[in-house]
Amino acid sequence: MTEAYFTRLFATKASDKTHAHVFRADIPSKILHALDNPTEDMDNLVWPAIQHIQVPFEPHATFSERVAGQLLAGLKTRAPEETPRGEKEGR
Repeated sequence: MTEAYFTRLFATKASDKTHAHVFRADIPSKILHALDNPTEDMDNLVWPAIQHIQVPFEPHATFSERVAGQLLAGLKTRAPEETPRGEKEGR
């Protein structure tokens, strides 16, 4: 399976007083490889869809949580590796 890079862009613009914008795409490593080697054939590449989410500024009190939720949506978290337990000391 091809590795994909979790890519997010957070943007605002002066003319939009009501929303911030989050753009999301998971970029396959094959695309990055193709961009590093532009002389290779790119016809068989499948370009990812880019999602555009508008996050309302109001209510202001919860804006940061809502933006963080959109930026982290879809991120797979790794379970903490189990720490081997030490052996009990003899008495």
